[in-house]
Amino acid sequence: MNNLIALLQQETSDMNSTLDLGCGDGRFTKRLNLENYLGVDIYQPELDELKLTHNVVQLDITNLSIFVDKSFDCVMAVDVVEHLKKKDALNLIVSMERIARKKVIIVTPEGYLEQTPYESGMDPSEYQRHLTGFSLEELKHLGYRLLDRIPGDDIHNRKWNGLFVVKEFKWNQ
Repeated sequence: MNNLIALLQQETSDMNSTLDLGCGDGRFTKRLNLENYLGVDIYQPELDELKLTHNVVQLDITNLSIFVDKSFDCVMAVDVVEHLKKKDALNLIVSMERIARKKVIIVTPEGYLEQTPYESGMDPSEYQRHLTGFSLEELKHLGYRLLDRIPGDDIHNRKWNGLFVVKEFKWNQ
């Protein structure tokens, strides 16, 4: 997890605003020094602790129409897209790209990694279930570049890799 935090810090350090989709309890973002941060999650119990120190809003991330185009320097989804159906995950990525001014960060297991709500090691809500997976090739096809593979394991001691991918934009600003 320290490697993930270091990569997130490196990739967000020069961002003036960050939208963190599926932020949960902020287990990653609480360890980052982010300016103009907004965390979004559908599950209120996860937001309760994070809202004490960060700006958060409860919202279904499959509908981000409230955010205007290019309204955040960085939009990130760490361990999020795998919790959506494939179509919803792809639509989320399109929305992230619409909202981002400078970059989109996605961290997700490589391929499909089965996880039930009770295997997450977190609050056992249905939102913790994994519904889909992405290969590196799929993400590259969408224009993302791999920054790192992050090794992980779960409560069953299954070993897996997380993909840390980024897509950067060069808009006329």
